[in-house]
Amino acid sequence: MDVCFYNTKIGRIGLVAGINRCSKIHINDSVMEEFYRSNPDKYYYADEPIVEVAFWEIDMHFDFGHEISVNFFHARGSKFQHQVWDAISQIPYGETRSYNEIAEQIGCPEELRKVMKICHKNPLPIVVPCHRVIGYDGDLTDYVYGIEVKKTLLKFEQDLMKTVKYKSHQKEVLQWKSQQHLWKKHNIFTVHCQDNLL
Repeated sequence: MDVCFYNTKIGRIGLVAGINRCSKIHINDSVMEEFYRSNPDKYYYADEPIVEVAFWEIDMHFDFGHEISVNFFHARGSKFQHQVWDAISQIPYGETRSYNEIAEQIGCPEELRKVMKICHKNPLPIVVPCHRVIGYDGDLTDYVYGIEVKKTLLKFEQDLMKTVKYKSHQKEVLQWKSQQHLWKKHNIFTVHCQDNLL
């Protein structure tokens, strides 16, 4: 495993990466910050291509509102944990859902406390956007990296959605998905990517 650091628009993040997947993300975390200060030579892109891809995904997310592909990230967890994380991942960019709604979505309204705990200990913030989960009364509630970081992430998304580049990117993504659907329909399996999506 490699520990990599990267400066983003919301501050420095730490990324724990293996050969095929990134398994953990830290946002301005005190433990990771101490590691960075004690090991300045570790501030680097790891050799694994997955790290380059992961940072590209994160850049696209902050620059254009691009939803990060879970193909490059994976956290170990129980079946129930993955159900919760999957439900959270379905919350649209710039929107919020309550813990109650997430519990109901996975068919376990009686497991509200467990859902809240899983959300709080989410190992892949941003990728699994747990900052979009709030209290039933609209309260931001707790966040493992602090309420201010949660506020920053939500405001960042809401502000970005108002920009021309966000709307333009979403239009391009829809066109790409539509084209991809046609390729599959006609059994064309060659992978095509628009230059401005790379």
